[in-house]
Amino acid sequence: EREARKIEVSVAHISEC
Repeated sequence: EREARKIEVSVAHISEC
């Protein structure tokens, strides 16, 4: 669960780019 949340944040950061 914690790892999934980290990935979600990573995806959001990439999407911003």
